Amino acid sequence: FYDLGSGVGKIVAQAWLEFGVRESRGVELAAERHAAAVTAVAEILKRATGGTAGGNAGVFCGGRVELTCGDILDADLSQTTVVWCANVCFAPDFDARIARKLAQQPRLRAIAVIKDFAEGVEGFEYGGAGEFDMSWSHECRAQGLGGGGLVHFYFR
Repeated sequence: FYDLGSGVGKIVAQAWLEFGVRESRGVELAAERHAAAVTAVAEILKRATGGTAGGNAGVFCGGRVELTCGDILDADLSQTTVVWCANVCFAPDFDARIARKLAQQPRLRAIAVIKDFAEGVEGFEYGGAGEFDMSWSHECRAQGLGGGGLVHFYFR
């Protein structure tokens, strides 16, 4: 599993703890968010594993959970089978560059994004969209603005 734009690392930790993925990785460009993610994920994993997660500098659980500070386009996705990207604020040209990178990953089987790729992803079928609760869902409902957010899926 790989979270492109992993922010404070919540989804990376959740994928590892709740869904039992073999490896869970995230890349975040903003150094402040990355630093917050390393601290938060260290604490989450420490509590969840009774202190056995170990790790520092963003590498935990013997390298099976990893957070890096860097550019999405530079991330090594060669072993990744599932990608999540909360790309709602990305410019269309950046989305297109991400889609091209994803199309080149031979092991990649599933992609989930908030904003669909305008041109799709070469070699992937669009699997539709579903509404899911997001971190902002409760506040939006309280203000009468609806519920969750759409997530678009692509499969190979």
